[in-house]
Amino acid sequence: MRFGVLLSGGHDDSSSSLAVRLGAVELPCDKDSKTSSEGEYGDINLACRFKLPAAQPGSSNKLTVSLKASHVRLERYTLTTE
Repeated sequence: MRFGVLLSGGHDDSSSSLAVRLGAVELPCDKDSKTSSEGEYGDINLACRFKLPAAQPGSSNKLTVSLKASHVRLERYTLTTE
């Protein structure tokens, strides 16, 4: 799976980061993912490529994405399978 975010208006004091969780467990992003930005100008693309683990009985299957962003504007986000 891939969760992507497009932010605009980045400048010297902009910052952003994203994380993906399944229930209470943070899912690791693949090494080619870009999950944070600091002081980047213009449009900023963040993405987390991750694998969903097999469902466990009694565990939460709720997928949650946390985006922390300062001094940028959220343009769009996508969740796709790859």
